[in-house]
Amino acid sequence: MGDSATLLSLESLRKCFGDLEVLRGIDLGVQEQEFVFIIGPSGSGKSTLLRCCNRLEEPTSGRIVFDGRDILHKDVSINQVRQQIGMVFQSFNLYPHMSALGNVSLALKKMMKLNKVQAEQRGMEALEAVGLSDKARAYPNQLSGGQQQRVFLARALVGSRRILLLDEPTSGVDIKTRDDVMHVLHELNHQGITIIMTTHEINAVAVHLPWIVCMNGRVLAEGPPADVITSETLMLTYGADMPVIHYQGMTLVAESPHAYGQKAEEPAPQLEPVHVNGADHKVEVGHGHGHPHDHNHDQLAELDSQPVEPVSIDPVSAVSDAGDSVPASDAEQEVKYV
Repeated sequence: MGDSATLLSLESLRKCFGDLEVLRGIDLGVQEQEFVFIIGPSGSGKSTLLRCCNRLEEPTSGRIVFDGRDILHKDVSINQVRQQIGMVFQSFNLYPHMSALGNVSLALKKMMKLNKVQAEQRGMEALEAVGLSDKARAYPNQLSGGQQQRVFLARALVGSRRILLLDEPTSGVDIKTRDDVMHVLHELNHQGITIIMTTHEINAVAVHLPWIVCMNGRVLAEGPPADVITSETLMLTYGADMPVIHYQGMTLVAESPHAYGQKAEEPAPQLEPVHVNGADHKVEVGHGHGHPHDHNHDQLAELDSQPVEPVSIDPVSAVSDAGDSVPASDAEQEVKYV
């Protein structure tokens, strides 16, 4: 807090839904051009935190300071906030009767009151930023799942967005689509956009980013993966035994095999958590200066070719935040909440 490089600061942020306190005094600082992953169990308040930052939810108490200004102040309009802080929802829908460019430029016409020519010009710039300018005239049913997600990213980028909030953007997609989305986010981050993203995919996504925040109602730990992803922190966050291993500088979370199909008298194999001294592996500890695809994918291929018994390496299943508030309808989000 108070660092001149801090772009977004959450100070003692609380959010209650009736008697349920979802956010219990969140203190978090995000620096400019940082790429941050937020992980935690369902109902931990991840989505609610993002929605408060975008003013989709009004916090019960606390402050949200963006670029030195409290965006919860009565003199700051919601439209001003959303022109600087864009959001991509876990569930997204595009208007099927409109082209990719039409879906993007509609937001500009509605939110920024631009005429058709101005909106389409800005829309093309946004599509180009996500590598989809050649599909500007294509309709959603002519686009792959990854391409549709990129159109939605472009919609969230229109205007002069400095922060992009993403609520589990890789949930429920295939590996290629997930990789495509992460590459786009990587490029956007290189272009200067600060990104804050929630995910349940620890191995597949989170551990490849430079900064992770573990939360469950409050911030439990934050830092580079090698420091934060430990069995102790994961137990505190998820309330479950999640062994952690280190392999060639990578931090991975393992799951003990289940006893499905085994005879009752055969006990399930047990695996003790493996901890490797931080000096044995090299990680970049800079706060927000790494990027999701700077890692050597050959290391993962090598890991796949070397079976480790009795561990199976699986990402944590992706589910939505059951404890968070219900978002507005898709149609309303597409225009009003873009």
